Amino acid sequence: NFVSLSIARVSLLVMVSILQDDVYKAMSSAYKEIR
Repeated sequence: NFVSLSIARVSLLVMVSILQDDVYKAMSSAYKEIR
């Protein structure tokens, strides 16, 4: 139970980090387009 909970937490953190990376890339590209 504890192991599955920790695995779910790690996978959630990985998903959030990937999502933030995608958002950062999109924002930086849009910023370059504006300039």
